[in-house]
Amino acid sequence: MTTPKDIRTAAVYFDDSEREKIMDMWRERMDIPFKDNIYCDHATLAYKPTGSLLSSVSLLPVGKKVNFLVKGWAADRRGQVMVGRLDIYYLSGDDNWGEPADDAFYDFLDEYDRAGDEPDPHFSRLFHITVSTTNGTPPKYSNELIADSKKRDTLWGRYREDGTSDVIAKFTGEIGITTKSITNVTTVTNVTTKQITNPALYAKQPEQE
Repeated sequence: MTTPKDIRTAAVYFDDSEREKIMDMWRERMDIPFKDNIYCDHATLAYKPTGSLLSSVSLLPVGKKVNFLVKGWAADRRGQVMVGRLDIYYLSGDDNWGEPADDAFYDFLDEYDRAGDEPDPHFSRLFHITVSTTNGTPPKYSNELIADSKKRDTLWGRYREDGTSDVIAKFTGEIGITTKSITNVTTVTNVTTKQITNPALYAKQPEQE
């Protein structure tokens, strides 16, 4: 039985079809060649959460489908990343809209804000998709790339002064949780093997992001 203390990662996972859409969008809209290692398979919600954030992660509605709304992106010689927000509706079937998110989802977003301590409200509740990295650069480099881009004001598609930004693209994924025993893909709760593009990647990159 999985307990909160066993949780390693919470993420929105994209299946193979959606991953291809993400890659196609990057090729067509950004037109920047991929680095050596291509990811595009998930948006991290929490990595090694602790305290109240861990408690809220343990109550996330695993298996629910949500939209990831891409609001901006950044790239440098080591990596590429997309940033965005999660839609506040769970999806059902092929519908664009579904049921409103429940309290557990909102509680998680509140705890995420508190844990992140983001001083600029324009950047609160932002998550990211690691697009690709060079050999030797871990996926977690995306965090550094985003921070540097915000500091330099080079986060393309970034938020305007009024705190708004156009949605560049929308991708649908499924909320899932991995436990500390990540060498076995079956430990990804409610996410099928097909949805994990490269299960071995999680074992090879212990410091995911």
